[in-house]
Amino acid sequence: MLTPSTRVSTVIVACAGLLLGAGRAMAQTATTATTTTTTTTTTTTLLPHPFSAATRSCINQARADLRKCRRGGGGDDCVTAFQTAYPK
Repeated sequence: MLTPSTRVSTVIVACAGLLLGAGRAMAQTATTATTTTTTTTTTTTLLPHPFSAATRSCINQARADLRKCRRGGGGDDCVTAFQTAYPK
């Protein structure tokens, strides 16, 4: 038979072993968190308007007339004529 102090010691050691084992099991439990982030960016680039051959020719002629007029010293009349011709 075990003496009372030996019994108490045995119980304490057994409880300590159980508590430490449970603490280790809890400490070893790992938590994994996975985060996924997706970013999507969409851009739109518009192509320049394709002028017809006739429109291109008219714009080029209006620019040429403006250059000639400025060289000849036409002043504001040249700019007004260009601003009127260009949108047409």
